[in-house]
Amino acid sequence: MISAVDYEVPVIHGYGLDHLEGCQTDLRAALEKVLAFRTGAVIDVGANIGELLAILLQVDRDVTYIGIEPNLQAAYYLEHFIQANGLPHHFVLATALGAAQTVAEFSYNDDMDVSGTIAEGYRPVGMYKRHKKVLVERGDDLLKSVGLDAISLIKIDAEGCEVEVLNGLQATIDAYRPFLILEVTPYGHFESGDLNQEYFGEVSAEERRSIVITRKKFNADLDAFMAHHGYAAMKMLKSGDLEPVTSVDQVSTTDFFSLNYLAVPRESLADFTAKYMVHPQAAE
Repeated sequence: MISAVDYEVPVIHGYGLDHLEGCQTDLRAALEKVLAFRTGAVIDVGANIGELLAILLQVDRDVTYIGIEPNLQAAYYLEHFIQANGLPHHFVLATALGAAQTVAEFSYNDDMDVSGTIAEGYRPVGMYKRHKKVLVERGDDLLKSVGLDAISLIKIDAEGCEVEVLNGLQATIDAYRPFLILEVTPYGHFESGDLNQEYFGEVSAEERRSIVITRKKFNADLDAFMAHHGYAAMKMLKSGDLEPVTSVDQVSTTDFFSLNYLAVPRESLADFTAKYMVHPQAAE
């Protein structure tokens, strides 16, 4: 066990040390803004070993936290993290979320792989060396069973399954109107072929084209979901600022690192942008 400034960090087989290296500035800044603007639980879909939880403990330890993680090894670590810090309003559910209840194949490499996924066609087939079955639950059903008075934020980092997760959370989103943090992965490096072979493995030209098509459709589906449910997208910049965008399809860069977007309920947009936006007129 290692003590950080705001929490205890369990180290299990070497995992957990990342919590001592500082957090993503864009993620912390967005969380601070949302919690200052809206009260309610934080739902962390694709929690892995608790990066968002570590940030939350620095911002507000009293906010209810629900971590949802299909990888049992990562969920095991997250449970230890919660217990080590004596957190009474924080818990983890070891499942994936999707549009319907089912069992899916989870592809991954190391035990706590942050790129582990149940998505098909989103990444090269040869990228993953290990596979196992995981339970998938419909988010609306799961959260209805939990019984929450309010939800301030749902963060979804589902490695290509974000749209399916959102489709299974439609009733929750319409009822609670939470802010959303969504991860979007670029595809420019697959268009150009400028790939890290050690990371992605062998990728044929045909597979690269297929992945580009899949990711472009993913972005279009995210845009359509937000439009249908009344959300506006903001790119979360590394500086901590928010940049209004008309589409999440801003990622033709050859950089393969993902981008995070904050989706703001349109009924809250004017007040939120007046308080936090550098260029609020661009969010209209």
